[in-house]
Amino acid sequence: KTFSRQQRTAIGVKLENPIYEEAGPVICNGESYETIADAVAANADATEITLKAGTFTLPNDLKNLTFTSDEGAVINIENVDVCRYSDVVFNNITFNAGQENYHGFLHAETITFNKCTINGLLFGYGSHEIYNECIFNNPNGYCMWTYGANADYTGCVFNGNGKLLHVYNEGVNLRTINIKDCKFVSTAKNKAAVSVKSSSNGTHLQFNVNIDNCTTEGEFPEENNGLWSCDNVFFDTVSIKVDGTEVYLDYKEIDGGYEIYSAKGLQWLAEQVNGGNNFSGKTILLKNNLNLDGIDWTPIGSNANPFAGKFDGNGKTISNLQINKGSMNDVGLFGYARNAEIHNFTINNASVKGYLDVAIVCGKPYASVKLYDINITGHVELEGYSYVGAIAGYGYTEIDNCKVQADDSSYVNASYIYAGGICGFRGEGNGNTTYSISNCNSNIDVTGLSYVGGITGICHYGNTIDNCHVTANITETVSDGADESDKNGIGGIAGITVSDASLKCTIKGCSFTGSLTTNYNINHDGIVGGDRNGNVQQSNLVLENNTSNVTNK
Repeated sequence: KTFSRQQRTAIGVKLENPIYEEAGPVICNGESYETIADAVAANADATEITLKAGTFTLPNDLKNLTFTSDEGAVINIENVDVCRYSDVVFNNITFNAGQENYHGFLHAETITFNKCTINGLLFGYGSHEIYNECIFNNPNGYCMWTYGANADYTGCVFNGNGKLLHVYNEGVNLRTINIKDCKFVSTAKNKAAVSVKSSSNGTHLQFNVNIDNCTTEGEFPEENNGLWSCDNVFFDTVSIKVDGTEVYLDYKEIDGGYEIYSAKGLQWLAEQVNGGNNFSGKTILLKNNLNLDGIDWTPIGSNANPFAGKFDGNGKTISNLQINKGSMNDVGLFGYARNAEIHNFTINNASVKGYLDVAIVCGKPYASVKLYDINITGHVELEGYSYVGAIAGYGYTEIDNCKVQADDSSYVNASYIYAGGICGFRGEGNGNTTYSISNCNSNIDVTGLSYVGGITGICHYGNTIDNCHVTANITETVSDGADESDKNGIGGIAGITVSDASLKCTIKGCSFTGSLTTNYNINHDGIVGGDRNGNVQQSNLVLENNTSNVTNK
């Protein structure tokens, strides 16, 4: 016969007597039970249950109960998929949750966890879940999947390999996740600590994520300091705040213009401009680093609908620009701009293919356009038929303080003419207007049939190139049988010049180091090629304080 602890005490049985079983590890209303289900069944009015050391399972329906353990109790929820709980509290208990989806506290009302440890993947789908000073451990994946639950996490520690807290909204409107004073520790560099996602494509479900005073430790991506990421969610229906500041938006209208927060926001800008809104008098401010990976980019602006505003990149980086439109003109991040300013950002990694007027930054900055304080880094592949340059393809524009610092295998390639490391084609000036390229550097190799230069393919009359420096290999592929005007069109700074009787073409304070590969002569120590107007260049081409080191003379 098995006696309870109280019964054995009453009849004087010594607890150490091995012929009697130890009292059950579940204590409720002063009685001991072997299982939680037994204790609940025997005490319909119970509000508190104490768990001793041991491993337990839970029944599916619990209400108004507090579970407490000071002796290392473990609750196994590895195979639990429905828990219709209401107002249940767990104190100082360890949960083993396993790795399967849809196992955990589903369809619960309010559950509170105080100083608990959760091992494995915990799945939550209820009205409200509260976690205070809990520790989550899962070396094989994310620790917690909210799946539509309202949830509060305060003072918790998450240990795993990335995507530690998966905030997932499955068709439930008006959910709020509060994450405060938490620490995220990860070994997966490509995953953010808090991942926000909705499965309801095409449905605008409102939910809010508030992250306050939280830290990351270990391996996390650089974007958003590794703290959060958001995918497949309409920006106008999800609010993500970090320390009180809204951080997830695609774009937002502000006084005098718009702020761009995401790749979708930049796509919105392209759609607006290409649809006829030129943003004249407006400033577009980039607020975050953007990754365009996987997007076949549609350029911002066209000949019919040019961009005419101010684009301030705010020192941010746009990564992985990809455009594959070999038959299209006016190709780049911006396709066509007029009366515009574009400045202050970096493009890292770009593969751009077009036909005419092809660039990484702006294919055709046609009139009264300023391009400045722009960097191009990483791996760059730029290809077109003619008018091809890293910053501008075909430009009547001012270019200042732009740098192309690409990796060794990067290139600019025009299958016909006008190719440059900064600009493919420089338009002519007139009596009232001149155009300059100043304070620019490039290390990208440039190839074209002719009119090929380290800075620009052509330097027209009324142009100035000042304080520009090139370290690259420049190749002209024209051969016998070509028109005479196509020969001698290669230079370390400019491929060819076009001078005028009254307007000069000026190149000053520039340097070139690298190879010049051509079937014809190298002119002016390799700084600039020939002139399409013959002897006019002798008097109206100005070369001052330039240096060159042609490595394949």
